Amino acid sequence: MKRYNLSKLASVTAGLAVGVLILGACSFGGGSTPGPGEASSTTTNDPGIALAKAAVTAATAPITSFQAPGPAFDAAKASGKDVWVLAPLSVPFAATALRGMREAASTAHVTITAFDTKAQVALTSQGIQQAIAAHAAAILIIALPVTLFSADLATAQKAGIKVISVENHDPGLPPSTDPKAVVASVDQCHGCAGTVMADYVIAKAKGAANVVIFWSSDSPGIGEPQLKAIKEEFATNCASCKVSVEDAPIATWATRLTAQTQSVLTANPKANVLLPIYDGMVPFMLPAVYAANRSSGVSIVTYNATPAVMQSLAKGDVVVADIGVGTTRFGWAWADQAFRVLAGAAPVADENVPLRLFDSTNVKQLKIDGPDDAWYGTVDYRSAYEKLWGLS
Repeated sequence: MKRYNLSKLASVTAGLAVGVLILGACSFGGGSTPGPGEASSTTTNDPGIALAKAAVTAATAPITSFQAPGPAFDAAKASGKDVWVLAPLSVPFAATALRGMREAASTAHVTITAFDTKAQVALTSQGIQQAIAAHAAAILIIALPVTLFSADLATAQKAGIKVISVENHDPGLPPSTDPKAVVASVDQCHGCAGTVMADYVIAKAKGAANVVIFWSSDSPGIGEPQLKAIKEEFATNCASCKVSVEDAPIATWATRLTAQTQSVLTANPKANVLLPIYDGMVPFMLPAVYAANRSSGVSIVTYNATPAVMQSLAKGDVVVADIGVGTTRFGWAWADQAFRVLAGAAPVADENVPLRLFDSTNVKQLKIDGPDDAWYGTVDYRSAYEKLWGLS
């Protein structure tokens, strides 16, 4: 499912259908001359490249509408209940989303208790036990596979506590492999992000890309859908693009990723695009690109739109595109699913959190050091959620 401005995509693809779409030249690096691996022609008859260009046009547009994740319900039924959020609070993404959830919870008079897991299994287990002892109504487990806590969650289930998994899969109902205590999940569409990443490269390189994807096999629930989508989009729309894959487990980023990137660039001197599937990889990869004197010949396209990497994009550095979702809004999506579960409504399979692609065409319009809400558009999602919950 596409997660960007669908009305914009419809108008662009309609133009393609009647032959009125003008495909102008655009440098991979954002300038007026051909970028790394980019053909010098200003038009192309390749339908795959044309489709990728249409997708990029849609994905760079601001979000203009709110797509409800499911039916309206009475969130007031969740009032007075305590929700525990177990998250690595030193990670900016988690901390910002938590602030968004607290905002949302205040509208329904739901209490949020945060527990810092530091992304450690033992601490997360401790947090589950504390939530059980505190008679929590629900527990959200952020970014760690819930299968690691089967015994703890069985105890939570016996205590009548609802468990929600966050950022463990692509959107959908909890898979059968999750513990039975897990009644719902909240996830970004990582597969959608992967498709847009590939489309951006296809559109800009016009079939001349030599791509290296960096993914992390120790986070398969969210990594595999994104990796699969990237590879499928290249296979469908750019058969001439060369694509290889590097595994960079999260646990090795700080100690190995710089050297790994250097090795890749040495072994593949024609590589001109690096696709790290998480922004967190980028700070460890940039030094390798510069050390190899490849900053003018290699571009990075990545995902998460974190402020530090967005700053690199805004400076016209090696990073040429970044994709993300509004982090504060994502916290409201956490709240929506929690409220549904606590109010006795059916959980939704997909919170419909939209994404946006940032590149040289729109990044200069943003205040990178300000709240990321403004990066994505002017939709008043707060009021839309409150109306959906029967609170306004």
